[in-house]
Amino acid sequence: SIYEDLASLSIPEETFFQTMLMSSSFCQTVVRHDFLYLDLYNAPWRTSPDSDYPFQSPRALNATHLPEISRDEPWLVRKIDDAKASSLGLRAALDVGIARRAAQHWVETA
Repeated sequence: SIYEDLASLSIPEETFFQTMLMSSSFCQTVVRHDFLYLDLYNAPWRTSPDSDYPFQSPRALNATHLPEISRDEPWLVRKIDDAKASSLGLRAALDVGIARRAAQHWVETA
């Protein structure tokens, strides 16, 4: 049963809502867009006693990721390492892009 499947998971809500939505009449109207950007290319697989499945830990982002991030326009990026100068450059570039998009939005809707 669905209950038994979900009861065996440590974080069942990560599966429940997606399953219900994609099994409903709303499945044709779901916007398939990742609102999170992370770099999993060649990222190591890890395990944890707090997770039901092995997972990949995202790589630290830097300025070389900016073209892809700009193309995808995610709402969130993960993970920027403030201890690395290349990550600080990325953060500054993202802040400029966010400010520019916000200014365009207010001009378009005013």
